Amino acid sequence: MRACVTSGTCLVFEPNSAMSNAPNEHRENRRCASASYGEMRMKPTIQLPAVFLMLTTALFAASPDCARPDKVTLQLKWVPQAQFAGYYAAQDLGHYKDECLDVTIRPGGLPIEPEEVVGKGEAHFGIAWQPGMLAARDRGVPLKAIAQVFQYSGMRLLSWKQSDIRSAFDLRGKQHKVDAAAAMSYNELAQVLETVDPTTGNLYNSSDLNVIDFNQEGTAMLEDRIIVTDDWIKSAKNQDIAVRFLRASIKGWIYCRDHPDDALQIVLKNAPTLGKSHQAWQLNEINRLIWPSPQGIGMMNAQRWLDTVRIAHRYGVTKNLADLSAYTNEFVQKALDSLKDTDTKGLGWKPKAVTLLGRGQ
Repeated sequence: MRACVTSGTCLVFEPNSAMSNAPNEHRENRRCASASYGEMRMKPTIQLPAVFLMLTTALFAASPDCARPDKVTLQLKWVPQAQFAGYYAAQDLGHYKDECLDVTIRPGGLPIEPEEVVGKGEAHFGIAWQPGMLAARDRGVPLKAIAQVFQYSGMRLLSWKQSDIRSAFDLRGKQHKVDAAAAMSYNELAQVLETVDPTTGNLYNSSDLNVIDFNQEGTAMLEDRIIVTDDWIKSAKNQDIAVRFLRASIKGWIYCRDHPDDALQIVLKNAPTLGKSHQAWQLNEINRLIWPSPQGIGMMNAQRWLDTVRIAHRYGVTKNLADLSAYTNEFVQKALDSLKDTDTKGLGWKPKAVTLLGRGQ
């Protein structure tokens, strides 16, 4: 079995390379409270000033002076799909606009490495996995993580139920290719389950597979986080932009958590190449990787950071052990502090039951 993980890298697991091959991979319509036409005709001297005040208050509540929005670019790690639903939701719902930001969301793909794009200054923000980001720092690319969106890893190892590969430990001592493959819980696993079993004529189901979860194996590495360059984030102006960008993005992800069906429609509008049931599965699985966020969405867990640093170094992804200067919680904490009346932890979130229709529908 083989599968292409989200970074586009096809992996076939071999004994001593399993981990080293891991990829470096509505709108809250601001209803300006205005009086109806009839009310304005009846009470012109009272209603017009009130309407003007409400309009100006609504327009500038989030950003007191937004005559010229700050233009920024977000480089995605992969093609448009539910993996990035929160950013599309923030865009569609006007959260970036409310923060006086003009955000361009750039799709990723096989030849695109967000770490290099951000490092060259071609994008202000990027979505990257921790191993890839740290490997780029090893190469001299001055990157810093400012928000850890995924709290858990979506990387899985799949094998057929009759296989003797039922845990990562079972790979030890294997001196030949094994019948197992890497897959993301939100993408390639779904692709397997959308495939027809030629022996039965029905779709494969999870009972046909051993699904090995690296979170449970103790070898998980942190994935989607928001990165910038060290130099860019030193500027006070850019720090303010970063907080506004993070606050709007957090609102987008919270919307995806609380309104998954509506968020799915936003995803389908921006990513029409994958089917509805596949995207619904993906959004549900992405929510699993974010929620619950015990410290608040986007906060880096120091122990998980350290675990990933050690695993990436042990398996040769990085040459050097990264130090703590490679990430900061400062700006995401400011964004969270400004959302005191919002549930930013999702401690009570429960996944949905999603039925895959097959063949990527």
